[in-house]
Amino acid sequence: RALSDADPGVRAAAARLLGAQGEAALRAMLDDDDVEVVLAALASLPQGLAELAQRRAADSDPRVRAAVVRSAGPNPPPEGLALDALSGYLDDPDVRVRRAAAEALGAREEPGAAEALVRALEDGAHVVRLAAVRGLRRRGAEGARAVLPALRSNAETAVMAALSVLGSSDAPGPPEVLRQEYALRVREAWDALLASRVLFGSDTRDAFLRMAWNDAFTRALRLAYRALAGLEDAAVVRSVERALRFTPGRVWGDALEVLSNLGDRETSRWLVLLLEPIPVEEKLVALGDYIEPVRSAEDARLRGSQASAPWVRLAVLDLEDGDGTDALAAEAMMERLLSLRRVSLFSNLSLERLQAIERITHQAEYVKGEVIVREGTPGEELYLLIEGDVDVLHDLGGAGETRVNRLGPGSYFGEIAVLDGSPRSATIVAASDVRVLVLDGNRLRELIHEVPEIAFDIFRVLTERIRSAEQRASSG
Repeated sequence: RALSDADPGVRAAAARLLGAQGEAALRAMLDDDDVEVVLAALASLPQGLAELAQRRAADSDPRVRAAVVRSAGPNPPPEGLALDALSGYLDDPDVRVRRAAAEALGAREEPGAAEALVRALEDGAHVVRLAAVRGLRRRGAEGARAVLPALRSNAETAVMAALSVLGSSDAPGPPEVLRQEYALRVREAWDALLASRVLFGSDTRDAFLRMAWNDAFTRALRLAYRALAGLEDAAVVRSVERALRFTPGRVWGDALEVLSNLGDRETSRWLVLLLEPIPVEEKLVALGDYIEPVRSAEDARLRGSQASAPWVRLAVLDLEDGDGTDALAAEAMMERLLSLRRVSLFSNLSLERLQAIERITHQAEYVKGEVIVREGTPGEELYLLIEGDVDVLHDLGGAGETRVNRLGPGSYFGEIAVLDGSPRSATIVAASDVRVLVLDGNRLRELIHEVPEIAFDIFRVLTERIRSAEQRASSG
């Protein structure tokens, strides 16, 4: 009787228990046009019928594709998906499908599964990387060996994930690899610090190279701390890192003292010197022959061509090389990222994050006097002001028309309607020719979940606007 139930989950659960009759029912459910029916059937497929899931392996609905992958589980063919097919789902456009693929690969024991999981460490979604890390950790020494190539990845998140796997392994090799990585990243931080201080040019490439070396400095520090966390108590390392980033005074000095006694003591000594609040010239005297200092802008460019940080290498591309097409495209990318960095909302983000944001924005231009957003209308976009000025107006064209504010490059507007779903609270008019980058509201909300610290800039801007409104009200 349950095969006739209105709930597809009940029908699928009953079919699972009914042998040949149930198999026929599950086949029919898998061919149904109703996605909920298909999902119920996929969730209830017994192991012996797992190959039936492949009937919907290329379904247009990502929920179905993810359910197909999950139904395969740890089973190799014929019950489950072949390893290459399962690995192919790591390139699916939907994060749910990629996560399901990483989880399924983590459960597979076949040769090649670990290498496929390492590819998932490059994924832009944290949940996919986390599933890959868990699968690689479960493999112990095999997983630790598999992640070694990822240590040289251009993606910082992939390197972080690889270090996390190495830090969890009890095999004899990883501690030595972590010590080497710790030493390498501290040297990279020194290189970046000394290179950034000799760059003074104002053209796009020099400005970007300076920003890239600064980005390489913070990147190297983050990776050094992660490698150190694999060698020592991770909670202690995190406490030291937080104290050095956010806590001035005596606590800061105590954190340096603790740091000097962690990991490889020689490497930690150079890291403490790097972080000491003394002039760089004094640090150079203490360096001795530990590292060859970068002494000129030309030296910074030459050193940049060999840097591990991808953005530094991008910044030193030769514009005269070949037909210059790649280098010109790189310079255009530099200009866009420099513009994004000037937006206060993103001023503290890494270049890797900025590029991810740049990819999900689109550019728009407005002429002087043109309305960009209108008060009272619905809006689901955040506008990042790159060039020009805009006026913020209330009651445009009405008896109470008021100019509330004028915003310039580096500002943003539209965040209130995005965050609370309300109509636009003001009209924004171009006070000059304007260029903006437009970010979809759903993407902004996802970004806040991924990078919570950008919410603090939104809070700061909203607070400033509230105070300004209160001052206008009291003076009026």
